[in-house]
Amino acid sequence: MASPSRLLIDKLIDEKIEQLIQKRKHKESMAHLITLTNADSNEDILFNLDTVVSIEKGHQNTIITTRWGRQYVKDTLDDIMDRAEPTKRLDASPQV
Repeated sequence: MASPSRLLIDKLIDEKIEQLIQKRKHKESMAHLITLTNADSNEDILFNLDTVVSIEKGHQNTIITTRWGRQYVKDTLDDIMDRAEPTKRLDASPQV
């Protein structure tokens, strides 16, 4: 039979694993949204990166191909890449 302290440790480990699973599920269900500037209207648009098939540099604009069509934006490929992964640069906290 396991000691009471071992049972408590196992319970805490199980709870932490469940928290991590729930956190990952929540994160995976969230859309990856960034703000871009429409090349035609010069207005800001909220763009869902989860729908992107490809992003290419055009002659004057950047062309984003999605599952449903194309979007022309003023933002450069570098701008889009910088906004796509902001947490990699900003997250300086140690992993638990």
